[in-house]
Amino acid sequence: MPLCGTKAPSWRRTGSVPRLWIPQLALLCVTCFLPGICKVVSIQASLNSTVVLPCHHAIGPEELLRDYRVYWQMGHIVAHALMDGRHEEQHQNGKYFNRTCLDHNNLSLSLSDVRVSDAGSYSCYVQKRDGTGRGFKSIQADYSVLLSVIAAYSQPTVSQEEASDNTCCVNLTCLSQGGYPQASVVWYNLTGEHVIPESQQTTSFLQDPDSHLYNVTSRLVVEASTCLVVCSVQSEHLPAANSSHFTPDGCKLVPEPKKKDASAIVVGIIAIILALLLLFLAIKFCCPCSTRRNNSPSYAAPIGQRGDNNNEDATL
Repeated sequence: MPLCGTKAPSWRRTGSVPRLWIPQLALLCVTCFLPGICKVVSIQASLNSTVVLPCHHAIGPEELLRDYRVYWQMGHIVAHALMDGRHEEQHQNGKYFNRTCLDHNNLSLSLSDVRVSDAGSYSCYVQKRDGTGRGFKSIQADYSVLLSVIAAYSQPTVSQEEASDNTCCVNLTCLSQGGYPQASVVWYNLTGEHVIPESQQTTSFLQDPDSHLYNVTSRLVVEASTCLVVCSVQSEHLPAANSSHFTPDGCKLVPEPKKKDASAIVVGIIAIILALLLLFLAIKFCCPCSTRRNNSPSYAAPIGQRGDNNNEDATL
């Protein structure tokens, strides 16, 4: 089971490094500046989450934890200390109380309720009791973890300020809170489908002195004809951007005409051609006038009369 830190009396919350560790700190500083000697691992944690800082020193099943001394430090600040198999509270910095647990299998440190102030470089110092049983020797002082902390910004809120004398433009304000580290604000003009230049906007940051989180405010001046804008808060350190759409007052969006399906147009043309063809055939074969013209008998003179006529022609 992990060994979790407990709250220490206020008079013991010094957070200072014991004098016996000053030589080890000097040794670490020397070795870490030599290429290929100091191992550095980068870990990113979200605000208020729990993160595990690896030490990568396994304790054998037959070894006793009381034969080890372990110090997790950020610079000269002690985040967690283990001496003679017990959590040492005297030298632990107060901001880490009740937030650290040490895994006695691999000496990794679990840090809960991560804060922005926790960001930094942590080192794992390990000592083991020597063969005489009277002293300790360092067996690991070259492993460090670089912890970075991120916090997502809130959903931006966009508002429109009162119109000035210049009625051709509108003033917009975008506000997003509680993020870390600093992010960039990008405005989009969806009416013209382009990014609005930075020269048209003014962005400022305000950092909380306690939580170290940032609030960002961006002000934009756009033409009144801009009917749809987007304020987007972006950062390469954050997994996703937060964006909000806004339509200025008095601007009416003109709906785009719906695009007709090409297949529907072709089917309609074919249907019209077939209808005209059927109409033509119906007129040609089914019209009463055409039927009477085709069925009316042609006039022919009687046979006798035709003979008389022939005689008359011969006499003449």
